[in-house]
Amino acid sequence: MNNQQNSPGNIADGQATSSGGKQSTWLYIAITLVSICAVAGCVFIDWQRNQAITALLPDSAQLTQFKITYVLLDLMAPLVVGGIVSVVASRNRGRRFLFTFCGVAVVLVILRLNHLAQPLRSARVLQPVVHIAGGKRLHNQTPLFDLEIPQEFESYSNPKDPASVKYTFIAPSESNGSKKVIGVTILDGLVPPDNEANRRRLRESVPEKVELTTKNWRGLSVPTFISREEVRGVEVIIYRVRVPLTPKAVELAVFGPASNEASLSVTVDALLGSLDGSTNWRIPR
Repeated sequence: MNNQQNSPGNIADGQATSSGGKQSTWLYIAITLVSICAVAGCVFIDWQRNQAITALLPDSAQLTQFKITYVLLDLMAPLVVGGIVSVVASRNRGRRFLFTFCGVAVVLVILRLNHLAQPLRSARVLQPVVHIAGGKRLHNQTPLFDLEIPQEFESYSNPKDPASVKYTFIAPSESNGSKKVIGVTILDGLVPPDNEANRRRLRESVPEKVELTTKNWRGLSVPTFISREEVRGVEVIIYRVRVPLTPKAVELAVFGPASNEASLSVTVDALLGSLDGSTNWRIPR
């Protein structure tokens, strides 16, 4: 009986089992180390991203939203990695599973790198917010943006305004006893990307009496429409600027007496400098 138990076949089986056990242990250790590195890499990437966004956009209305979104993604990453580790360890079928897992981990990190880089790309093309001295902060939820209104303007409600005109502000003009008006309109969609084809279509669609130019929104040249009309015997000038926010664009309108054209243009520039929100536009570096 003892001879049968200690036969060469049984001894070989025992050695094979021992070797398989050692291989399984090392495989599990290797997979665990890769998993830890993948999760640690995600955490490090997020930390670096938060530092960069905080430095670039210290007053960004999007900063909190970015952080919450990517914290949730980081909670998902360990679950995904842990699930893969459990499946591979339980099956224990050799090195090909280790290679498969390494490939999955690499793809996961690459996808996260690309995803996490999106807000940084947007942040790099936008110049810092320029605050208006004594300006009144306007916060809108959808689309999410912050805007500062010059101190001399007061909120005004006009029942005749279209539903799309969400905010109206009015202030005395420097001359003629007329008023200066600021209007903020939420558009139905996005402003098309800034390229030659879209600029040509826009030029072709503008009426002859409307001047098409551009204004600077924190480093982006955004389409601006300038028109002149006569209202109650007074010539007025109207600036309409389409700002490419996402998920919906915003149109800023500023108008008042044409005699105050320079002052109105300065008001437009100040509004654009204080407007903070995310954009669907991307500009090559």
